[in-house]
Amino acid sequence: MLKGALQAAAISIKISDDVRADILDEKFFWPRLELILSLLKPIATGILNLESDDALLSDAFEVFFKLTDLVEVFFNIADNFIALGDKTVTEENFKKRFQMTIKPIHFAANLVSPRYRGERLTSAERVQGYEYIQMLGKHLNVENVEKAIEDLGDFRPKTGHHGSSEVLWVAAENHKPYHWWAIFCKSQTLCPIASMLLQLHPTSSPSERNWSQQGDTHRIALRGIDLNRTKGGSRAVIRGGGNFLRRAIWLPTFGRESTIPILRC
Repeated sequence: MLKGALQAAAISIKISDDVRADILDEKFFWPRLELILSLLKPIATGILNLESDDALLSDAFEVFFKLTDLVEVFFNIADNFIALGDKTVTEENFKKRFQMTIKPIHFAANLVSPRYRGERLTSAERVQGYEYIQMLGKHLNVENVEKAIEDLGDFRPKTGHHGSSEVLWVAAENHKPYHWWAIFCKSQTLCPIASMLLQLHPTSSPSERNWSQQGDTHRIALRGIDLNRTKGGSRAVIRGGGNFLRRAIWLPTFGRESTIPILRC
């Protein structure tokens, strides 16, 4: 529809010859534009999915992984339309964005997700995920962190407790990941660690939507939240009543701390 309107306008109104030539070019301009849109649309969809209320930290790696594959496929298809220099810059930017965004906490969340089980992680990324899980277990005062790592060793290949019934894995498709752990694997030492990682959102968008509904999104002092500077970075302390908030714990991150309400196993 847009293409037809532009081409009709190019014929009926006064525009430069160069612009008219591009708009009427069916061999290069429009095919190239359609290819660029084919790359941008999945990126926009990925951002939309990660900013949804149901998005989890464990999803972030999957979105980046799929987009990386998409870029490779895109450049194979668009080889005749995209200059080698543009291809190199785009691939480098994707790599930089991945390294800036995805951290060991994302690998750890992906590892304990019953939907993913870290299947797409590299060996190095799995090791970083294991190390983060071990650190988080000690932070939560889990009695036997080594046993939690053993649980993870059975969980990923679906052996031991996790291989007892296929019903467990069918349920993983229909239950929220942290509910799955609380319902089917509550006795596992890994449960409190996995449950915590699988209740975190990958972006602040759900919280911002809540604040926006109250008209507080762009205020310096957000209602119910104190922002205090600490030596290690920022500390956000959520004020509120009820047992749910009082059960909140400190979650270790990289240079930052935040009090987050977490449902425990």
